[in-house]
Amino acid sequence: MAVLESNESVLALPPVATRWQSREVAQTYDRKRFSSFLGRLFNYLSRRALCRALTSIQGELDTVLDLPCGTGRATEIVRRFSSRVTGADISCAMIAEAARRLGSSGRSCFVSANVTRQPFPDDAFSCITSIRFMMHLDDATRRAALREMARVASRYVVVEYGYTTAWLRLRRAMKCRMLTLFGKKTSFVRAVPWESIQADIDQADLELLRAYPTARGLSESIMLVLKKR
Repeated sequence: MAVLESNESVLALPPVATRWQSREVAQTYDRKRFSSFLGRLFNYLSRRALCRALTSIQGELDTVLDLPCGTGRATEIVRRFSSRVTGADISCAMIAEAARRLGSSGRSCFVSANVTRQPFPDDAFSCITSIRFMMHLDDATRRAALREMARVASRYVVVEYGYTTAWLRLRRAMKCRMLTLFGKKTSFVRAVPWESIQADIDQADLELLRAYPTARGLSESIMLVLKKR
C-alpha cells in the first residue's frame, strides 16, 4: 500500500483542518466517535446507506477516489466495489491511520490532498465518494468541493449531505437541549434544505440518480448518487 504526498495540498491548512493533523486525534478518532451504542448504530446506518449507493452503480467503478478518507472507515467499504481505490485527506495523520487500518493488500493508495484543490487531472476516477464531510462546510466551500469532485470524476459522485426539514430542525433543537441539560457536547451539522442541495448539484453540472436517507426522519444524513451530465 502506497502513501503519497502532494506538496501543494498540504500548504496553508485552514484552521478547521489543523486539529486533524494530530496523530493522537487520528489514532483515537474511531474509538471516541463510535464507542457508544448510538455511535455504533449511526456507523452501521451510514455504512448501510453507502453500500446501497455503491450497489446501485456496481460494475461501473473501475477506479474510485474516497475523500476525505479520514481513518479509512468508508474506504474499507469502497474496496468491496472497486479493485483500485485511492484515499485522499488533508491530514497526513489520518492517512497514516487509514493505511494501518486497511493493511497492505496493494488495492489502495493514499495521497494528501485538499478537497477543493485536488492534485488530479480531469476525469481521473470513475467515481468519487465523500462521506460525512459536506455537512461541516459553509455554503461557498461546499459548492466548490462538489464542483471539484465533479471535475475529477468521469462518471459518478457519491456524496453524503446534511439535509434538513422543519421536523429535523425541531428534532435537532430538542436533542441539543437535552444534551446541554446533561452537560454533554452537541455535534455540529450544517444541514441545508433540499433546494440548496439541488442548486449545488446543478452548479456542478451533475444530475441526481438516487438518494438514500441514512435514517429517515431521525437523521439529517442523506447519501446521494450523482452522475455527470
